[in-house]
Amino acid sequence: MSTESAGVRFNAQGTVNVRQPPTRLMMKLPLQATGNTLELGLNALRKQATAAERWLQGLGANTILVGDPQFVETVSQDPLKKARELAARAMGRGKSTHHDAARTKTVTLFLTAFWDIASKSAEERLVLLDRLQFEASSDIPAEEKVTVPDLEQLSDPMQMQAMLAEMMTPKEEPRQAHFLFVSQLDEASVFRAYQEAYQQAVRKAEMLANCAGHSLGRLESVSYGYAGDHSSSVHRHMEMQSCQAILAGTGYQPGEFESVSEQPTAADFRLSVSVHYGSDT
Repeated sequence: MSTESAGVRFNAQGTVNVRQPPTRLMMKLPLQATGNTLELGLNALRKQATAAERWLQGLGANTILVGDPQFVETVSQDPLKKARELAARAMGRGKSTHHDAARTKTVTLFLTAFWDIASKSAEERLVLLDRLQFEASSDIPAEEKVTVPDLEQLSDPMQMQAMLAEMMTPKEEPRQAHFLFVSQLDEASVFRAYQEAYQQAVRKAEMLANCAGHSLGRLESVSYGYAGDHSSSVHRHMEMQSCQAILAGTGYQPGEFESVSEQPTAADFRLSVSVHYGSDT
């Protein structure tokens, strides 16, 4: 309650918490291709994306978003990259390494697929996730293995050369599919929550006015608030950071009444309404 020259005013707020089970399952699928020229790399990447779209449609995906191609260097940060460059220069291979890098172009993009799971039970959501994880691990090409000679059978100089050669061999980023659960409040749920919050706020304002020996006057203003997934736990904040890292490169960002999580559990949304009344007496 606040007192001003214009008279007594009463402000109150109503808050409603809504638990919403996941409504969609999202898969982020990275694709990568290498060619001796940029055109060859892009053509190979385009073929991969077309094949992956057909594969995802066969798995029942409702929506598939294809991201923009990028050079893999702008996405992947290899911590050994500098060490390999230094080792290459130390062995007098800096020029040829630069020439190879200039010729070979590696490009990547992300496919983002969605499955509608609003009507599924908690058990059915887990079953679908498990199936998609299995399908992804089975169908995504595994990283090629590099044959390394038995160092114990080599002389000391040859051991050093073999170790440096292994160090300079670029390590491919694991092409791993990531999954997120999306919880979304529909329009009807938002309307009911704000309606309940408004009624709460009016009742509180009336109670406050009665306690002060006044009666409510004209309703001057109404405002609403939305806190999204309002959990304040450290674990949830860390998970949200992880989710943002997964969403990077997908071109998809959660909307106002959406929340993403790595866990197939319900999200908590907090909606509020504030009312501001004058006084009749």
